[in-house]
Amino acid sequence: MPDDRGQAVGLRCVRLLSLLLVGCLFMIAFPTGEAVGQDGSESVLRIARPDDVRALNPLRQANNSTSEVTYQIHEGLVTVNPDQEIAPVLATGWELLDDGLTYRVTLRDDVTFHSGEPFNAEAVAWNMDRQLNGDPPGIAAGLIPPMSAITVVDDYTIDFTLEQPSGVFMAILGAPLFMIVDPSVYEELGDDGYDDGPSGTGPFMFDSWTPGVSVELVANENYWDADNGPEVDRVVFEVIPEASARAIALQNGEINMAFTVAAEEIDSFNTEGFQVFQTPSTRIIFIGLNTADPILEDVNVRRALAHAIDLDQVQTIIGANGTLAEGMGMEPALGFFPSVRAYDPDEAMRLLDEAGWVVGSDGIREKDGVALEVNVQTQASYPGEIEALQVIQQQWRAVGARMVIERIEGGGMFAGLTAGAGAHAEDPTQIPSYQGFVLASGIRTGEVGYITERPQCNQGARGYERYCNPEYDAAFELSQSTASVEERLVGYRRMAEIFEEDVIRLPVFILQINVAASDAVEGFVLNPNQSLSLRGVSVND
Repeated sequence: MPDDRGQAVGLRCVRLLSLLLVGCLFMIAFPTGEAVGQDGSESVLRIARPDDVRALNPLRQANNSTSEVTYQIHEGLVTVNPDQEIAPVLATGWELLDDGLTYRVTLRDDVTFHSGEPFNAEAVAWNMDRQLNGDPPGIAAGLIPPMSAITVVDDYTIDFTLEQPSGVFMAILGAPLFMIVDPSVYEELGDDGYDDGPSGTGPFMFDSWTPGVSVELVANENYWDADNGPEVDRVVFEVIPEASARAIALQNGEINMAFTVAAEEIDSFNTEGFQVFQTPSTRIIFIGLNTADPILEDVNVRRALAHAIDLDQVQTIIGANGTLAEGMGMEPALGFFPSVRAYDPDEAMRLLDEAGWVVGSDGIREKDGVALEVNVQTQASYPGEIEALQVIQQQWRAVGARMVIERIEGGGMFAGLTAGAGAHAEDPTQIPSYQGFVLASGIRTGEVGYITERPQCNQGARGYERYCNPEYDAAFELSQSTASVEERLVGYRRMAEIFEEDVIRLPVFILQINVAASDAVEGFVLNPNQSLSLRGVSVND
């Protein structure tokens, strides 16, 4: 090791004792961060979105509506930039050591948390340990490869030693799943209290959260990157669920930016006074299926539902809100292979006949007195989502299956999915009550492995599909290894084949990102992976 300070520690990171003792005595006193303009007024960027954050704790939530906010407060060691390249943030460099298992990461030495506490290797070690060994583990635990040791080499160097080689470790660290929180504040506030005062290293600091209404952040005047820091004094993320209402608010000057604008409304902003940002995203809208459900546990039923879907008809209805999905992912993401079953209603009906489902007098099939009915939960957050479901609902009915569309507020839907999956993981006799659910998963690492890890057997409460297949797990492991790209693609190809064979998910469409803004907004760059950065964004009224 470079000096006598370096030591390999277990995943409990015992060297953090002094830091944690400081945390126990810490009294929270963040700088206000509120600068004012030259004319004495405060510059404010107001952004309207369809959904609220589910939490402000990045160890517990990393869905898109949450990470859009928390990534302004917190930062990762690296990020995936708009060109889909891994770029440094809090790290300055990294290398894979000769053992093929240890990633050495060097860190910036000029960064402090919003609390004033220093950012260093001890803080990074604490965060990784909390992700992997917290009670419960952090949300990134299911994606981060297993580790044998975390080594604090010196104040600004840390080693991560993996149990097995991984070719995607640094890319995983670039996802919003691994944001660095302030250990001293986290220890003071705890898992539940952290939402009330999150502290990171980002360009904006937490000010307030009114659930269902707005989150407000203020500029971090001590941000480490003076050339690419906050350019407004305050950011307000407002919750406006209806797309039409967001559009009207922007037209009336009540907000500066509207996210998730419907395609049929975006053209109205291609005019003087406004600007439009558009790009295909890396986010797939899909219907997940609970394979432990008494109806859906039969793979032939799942295959029949897949064959009953005519995605060309879906495309006609959703229009420019998205493009048809051909599998879990899209070109040019590494590891993408098509996995959507062909539209074939005759085959769908044959499979259902074979499975013993008989058409009733109302056209809906029955078996042993039970109707072929599938409840599908949705937040209906994205333009085109509910319309696509309604089309598929009619297509399923044509082969004798009834879809019941249930709209649920996002936080409530995820709480139910997590609780049901967690109970089943603990006791397989506890079958989750949900059947189908609509989710949107975005690729944040340039590889489809980022959105296809959850069907693994070890996902616990994160495995909403309740699917376990050792062959899939082995293919996933190969896809994430340090083998050659050709060998890794063998794993990815097998994963796609299993997706098609076992119909774990029903991919529907790739989301189109539509953002409209006042022409007073400057410096905004749209990232296809939806990693929002407000660094350098200004409002010049």
